[in-house]
Amino acid sequence: MIGSVLGLTLSLTIMSAVITSNKMNREGMKAIELTENGRFLNEVLKNDIANAGYYGALADIPKGDTAPDPCDLSNLNDTLAFPVQIYNDTTSLDFAGKTTCDIQIEPNTDVIIIRRASSVEEDPASPLPNEYHIQSTYDDYNILKSTVATQFPFTNKAETEEIRQYLVHIYYVSPCRETDCSNTSSSTDSPTLKRLELHDGQFVSVVISEGVEQLQYEFGIDRSGNGIPNESTPGADDAYVTSPTDEEIQNTVAIKFYALVRSNDKSNELTDSELYDLGRFGFVSGSSLGEKYKRRVFMNLTRVNNIAMKRES
Repeated sequence: MIGSVLGLTLSLTIMSAVITSNKMNREGMKAIELTENGRFLNEVLKNDIANAGYYGALADIPKGDTAPDPCDLSNLNDTLAFPVQIYNDTTSLDFAGKTTCDIQIEPNTDVIIIRRASSVEEDPASPLPNEYHIQSTYDDYNILKSTVATQFPFTNKAETEEIRQYLVHIYYVSPCRETDCSNTSSSTDSPTLKRLELHDGQFVSVVISEGVEQLQYEFGIDRSGNGIPNESTPGADDAYVTSPTDEEIQNTVAIKFYALVRSNDKSNELTDSELYDLGRFGFVSGSSLGEKYKRRVFMNLTRVNNIAMKRES
């Protein structure tokens, strides 16, 4: 009898230890997944922002009057004036009213556009088919969708100018990880950072990072021409702004971003009472978003090198 009781007690102790260990392992995996999603988001955005405005051999970025529709492909030459662009605290309906883009956006999140040339130079005799390419000299440029080298404007010169793929990246927070969010449930799906990319002559959406609940940007404006964000007047506290004008966009030399990332799966015993600092957007409480998720804010400050470096004295 005593042996049976001791055996049962030992079995229950081992079972309890196994259950606790499995639970801790699951929670640890959620934390690792969250961290990796945030880390990857951070790296992708940081690298793209740092290279915004790289247009091959072109020395100076042209100036423009009005920020273009990011999804309008009719005259990409005019888009070079805006290496970066932002739609602040937008929604699907608001974004659709201002652009020709058709995407589903998590309400009150920011959309950022990055434009640049690929870092990989292509063979002028056989550029990638059905893609938009930029060919630039020191003081001239052109963007064409072509697979015939002789159609590019500078190939008849004594030395053939380099050809690179022209990249337009539109980053937005989607309500779901699927292509179409209309048939998904907000209680089971995960908000996801996605990117519209130019491929085969049109925009396609790709998943960057899951679990992104909020993404906010602040544009650092150079008002003195020295490549450093500065205030319009001393004490104005506007070296970084969330809704820059078209002129300020063209003088953006640095970008901050704050990403609030959650775990994909709930932790049933977790109560999230934290306040998350998203810069000028303010604080967001975990309880207002859903208490059962692990969360973390990833913040980064990145220099827009191809604008800032050209202004250094």
